[in-house]
Amino acid sequence: MERVLFLCTHNSARSQIAEALLRSMGRERFEAYSAGTTPSRVHPLAVNAMQEIGIDVSGHRSKDLDEYRGMLFDYVITVCDQAREACPFFPGARRQLHWSLPDPSAAAGDEATQLPVFRSVRDELTGHVREFVAARDGELNRSPAMRHAARTEFHSKLQSLQDEVLLLGSLVDRALERSMEALKQRDLVEARQVIGDDDAVAQAPVARKSVLTYRPESEAAAAFRRLAEEINHA
Repeated sequence: MERVLFLCTHNSARSQIAEALLRSMGRERFEAYSAGTTPSRVHPLAVNAMQEIGIDVSGHRSKDLDEYRGMLFDYVITVCDQAREACPFFPGARRQLHWSLPDPSAAAGDEATQLPVFRSVRDELTGHVREFVAARDGELNRSPAMRHAARTEFHSKLQSLQDEVLLLGSLVDRALERSMEALKQRDLVEARQVIGDDDAVAQAPVARKSVLTYRPESEAAAAFRRLAEEINHA
């Protein structure tokens, strides 16, 4: 059995209605609770609106959120924006949902004017709760074949993702190889250029004026020549 906690500001109408609806529709499937961030009282018009559909909430009381601190819930559902802001994270919740509904108790006018607003909120919550129950039934009642198909699809997508990662890695490796080859070719060209320049200097007339100052190959040229040989044999 799954536990569900509905939260609103005063726990006077919306969360009370949602709790009662889930108890009615969920039967033995759910334990329904409700609370407020600043509880007050159960609104009489909420009681009247629920009586119209055969659900009695006259014995309900407005409860503080702190009463449920430390309890674990499968779902915590906020049914007003203020409660969502006041309680963006409930420590004991496995999942949190939000249904944004207007506060019927804020409606102006007398009871005859306000009651239709409570009915409208009740009907909207009825739709939310019905969809929630149906979704949970669908998750629990999926056939083994459907679960197998879902797992197969997941593993197929995972394999495709792995293949894409391997392909990307291969492309990166190729790009690195091309970069290294380009660097080798550039070094070889520079080495040949320096060797050529040094040879030209060695053969110049000014270089032959003195045997003491003439060196057939400079240290720099010799070093680049060795580098060129290493690159050619790499």
